[in-house]
Amino acid sequence: MLATELSALLAQRCEEIVRDLLPNGEKKSGEWCVGSIQGEKGESLKVHLKGAKAGVWADFATGERGDMLDLWAKIKGQSTVEAMKEVADYFNFSTSGYKATRPSKKTFTKPPQTPVEPLKTMSPVHIYLSNTRKLSETVIQRFKIPHSESEIVFNYIRDKEIIFVKRMKLERKDGKKQIVVSPNAEPCLFGWQVIPPHARTVVICEGELDAMSFCQYGIPALSVPFGGGRGEKQRWLEYEIENLNRFDEIFICMDNDDAGQEAAKEIVNRLGAHRCRLVELPMKDANECLMNGLSKEDIQFFIDDAKSLDPEELRPHSDFTMEAYEIIHPVTGKFLGYNLGWEKCEDHFLFKPSGLTMWTGYNGHGKTLFLGQVMLNMIRQGARVCVASMELYPAELMARTYLQTTAQQSPSLEFIKAVDTWLERNLFIFNLVGTGKIERLLEVFLYARRRYGVDVFIVDSLTTLNIAEDDYNGQKELTEKLRDFKLQYDCHIHLVAHPRKPRDESEIPGKYDIRGGGAISDLADNCFAVWRNKAKEEIVRRQARGDYLTPDEYEVLKEHDSFLKCDKNRHGRGKFKEGVVGFWFHEPSGQYLERESLLARPYIEYSCVNKS
Repeated sequence: MLATELSALLAQRCEEIVRDLLPNGEKKSGEWCVGSIQGEKGESLKVHLKGAKAGVWADFATGERGDMLDLWAKIKGQSTVEAMKEVADYFNFSTSGYKATRPSKKTFTKPPQTPVEPLKTMSPVHIYLSNTRKLSETVIQRFKIPHSESEIVFNYIRDKEIIFVKRMKLERKDGKKQIVVSPNAEPCLFGWQVIPPHARTVVICEGELDAMSFCQYGIPALSVPFGGGRGEKQRWLEYEIENLNRFDEIFICMDNDDAGQEAAKEIVNRLGAHRCRLVELPMKDANECLMNGLSKEDIQFFIDDAKSLDPEELRPHSDFTMEAYEIIHPVTGKFLGYNLGWEKCEDHFLFKPSGLTMWTGYNGHGKTLFLGQVMLNMIRQGARVCVASMELYPAELMARTYLQTTAQQSPSLEFIKAVDTWLERNLFIFNLVGTGKIERLLEVFLYARRRYGVDVFIVDSLTTLNIAEDDYNGQKELTEKLRDFKLQYDCHIHLVAHPRKPRDESEIPGKYDIRGGGAISDLADNCFAVWRNKAKEEIVRRQARGDYLTPDEYEVLKEHDSFLKCDKNRHGRGKFKEGVVGFWFHEPSGQYLERESLLARPYIEYSCVNKS
């Protein structure tokens, strides 16, 4: 739970708790009055007991003030984090949250913890930091910059331990920074050792020198380890999200370029827009402001002027001008979405962020298997995926995944472990088989989105979500919840829905054949159907028995094994269109091939596996 949530719980039982914490106090006019934090008799410290201000306190002798969590921490001599843990235990709550099942766990190596020699005052690194970057001796010492003649060594220290080390050479090569980081170390934030123990606000910025500059301005700040950008650049969130729960307000101050803005969007989505504000400095970053002589009052003005994140529903039309322009004129290299993964489909379709895609197909026609390969194709493009396949046990789902990934019918354990390495932090399983509830599903999805950066979710299938086939209103409400989730958290959801029972299976089903109310396909952005060519399969069996085949039947043998039909593409334009595409099926691996002449291929380099 967040610090504000725990404080609100304390406020609900304010009088009971302050009587216990400050037993020498006295109730007067709806306030609990006491001499000070130490608890002697008096009236200097007052706590509101009821109403909207319940739990708000002030010590008029010292000027200290805060909420119930602050009061708890002050009285007990604890840091905010220590107080949060104790209050959570008091209410029998957890401060962590739900965890998604992962194929394997990451093990990190901590850098050496030996004492380091302080930075010498006349060394080239000290001269650079103090003269060029304008950092004070006090700040350099507080961040424990160790001595080096040719490189700045940033020790990422948390809970008095060095978690991560970054080394940046003073000399640049071809104008670019030369940076080395400690191998296999846990990614974390820089600057924890200088954050005040009772701080409830913090700035998250893009560089170590910026965090040090904010510190010199008297503003608590932490730096991301890998700069701007999305995805892997922000994987520190997996390991720091619980440590950030202590902060009520988080100011995001990234560089004002595309990479910085991508990072800011990712961080806000993961930490929650309700407590994030975006800071716009007059210069590139905090250190540039320091180098150019901006005062503490100047910087505080821009912190106070930080933008709150208004509801998406209320925005001026001009906010969308450049986005609309980029739809008309796509920007090369900019992330627009994940394609289906086959060359023949590359220019025809994109799974865009904030999308909902429906998948249908008759029983036994391979829609789940086909979607499994689409999943692998998206992972290859950088997606992080969480699968809620409540019709399959997780081990069965992973068995199919291993076959498709290795392109083998019986891969070795060594090959499977190599696949695990490739899938690490990219594939998560919602561990439930049977009927689930949409509320719990979205609760876990939200955790996966914020903590692990999952941006693709697969739900297989609609019938497992505790909604009756004839409950059209319930189906509509469920689909609306999925739609709202993908819009709010900028992710793509794939939902499998079964079609109505046909008279026969000779025709490919479409969006109007989905079992249930029309709202299911109406609310979706895209609709796909997977269909097996069973007529061809029967002819193949007859041919294997040695039966006579007609010329027409020989023509059928030339047809594709399976077909993918897209009959709804809400955001399609130009080459992004609807239509039908054929595939050949490689049964041993479960892979769908776009040409008959192709061989099934593994998704990872086979050289990483011991062929012996």
